Amino acid sequence: MTNQQFQEAINSVHDAERAVLDAQGNTDPEHYQQAQQHLFRAQKLLNELEHNHHSGNEEETRQLQHARELLKHLLEAQNSI
Repeated sequence: MTNQQFQEAINSVHDAERAVLDAQGNTDPEHYQQAQQHLFRAQKLLNELEHNHHSGNEEETRQLQHARELLKHLLEAQNSI
């Protein structure tokens, strides 16, 4: 797993966060669907990192744990919409 793929996974979680916040502020199904797509993409990329045994330095490990925790909260928020 390259550094670029690691950064793409982290960025995808932040994209999902923005999409979920946007969906919470708008009641139309399109925003909800976009948030779902961002969440699924972020989850897929994080799973690929884990599956490929990404062994980064301590900072990358911390960022990855933070991204997983944030994604968990975003999924819960999305399910409550």
